[in-house]
Amino acid sequence: MLSGCATKNYNTCLKGSDLPDMPLAGEKVALEIEQLCKNEQDCFNLNNWLNELKLFRKQYLVYIKI
Repeated sequence: MLSGCATKNYNTCLKGSDLPDMPLAGEKVALEIEQLCKNEQDCFNLNNWLNELKLFRKQYLVYIKI
């Protein structure tokens, strides 16, 4: 992805077409989580991971829109 990039400013080297599309969870995934995580304590770690994934997606989308 960064091969051939002669500059140290990698943001200018990244192109949206070089990156794969970010997969999104669909309605079926949401329904399964809803069934499994009836209260907050049941899925504390899953919730934390999903929050980190959401933050990552925001940062990732910056490069897709270049």
